Amino acid sequence: MDWLSRLLDVHRLPFKIVLWVAVVSGVLVFAPNGFVQQLALADFMKAYRAHIGVISLASGALVAINACAWLVAKVRGRTAYWKWKSELASVLGSLDHAEKAVLREFYLQGKHTIELPMNNATVVGLRNKGIITLVGKYGEHSLAGMLFPFCINEEARNMITIDMLDLPMGEPSEQEIARLKASRPDFAREIQRRKDLLNW
Repeated sequence: MDWLSRLLDVHRLPFKIVLWVAVVSGVLVFAPNGFVQQLALADFMKAYRAHIGVISLASGALVAINACAWLVAKVRGRTAYWKWKSELASVLGSLDHAEKAVLREFYLQGKHTIELPMNNATVVGLRNKGIITLVGKYGEHSLAGMLFPFCINEEARNMITIDMLDLPMGEPSEQEIARLKASRPDFAREIQRRKDLLNW
């Protein structure tokens, strides 16, 4: 029976294989005798019907467990999403100066996607809050840290206002421009210096 235990080992078999076994064994067990005879499997079923029955029950149970686990994960995911969405306005309204400075970079650069250092504490915090999202698999080494492309989550972008990020209304004055330059994150200047060297 070692082969049977290996066959039903959920850690070794992909779900598609388990589902295939459940369907095939279920058909063989519950199909009319005439259908089994047409498949020339009558003798095989007489010899191994009990084994196939056990396989059918076990694989069917595994399919049901996987289906329930998928459903639970789906419900939890939706619940977490709606909870995050309901709290998003409050989170955006309580951003600290460092978080606002990082988010301002998207508007100052006029881009939906910009490079940010993945290991920066503020970037990590914004990502954990679901405000920014990693959009690339490959990063680049720099003095500012490991740079990856990020974008603002669409739900957050639709809710962010100029006031939330302390951006000036209309055409900024010289004082406001100086304030924005002075309040940029330290890594932004290093990233710009790197880009200038690459474009030189």
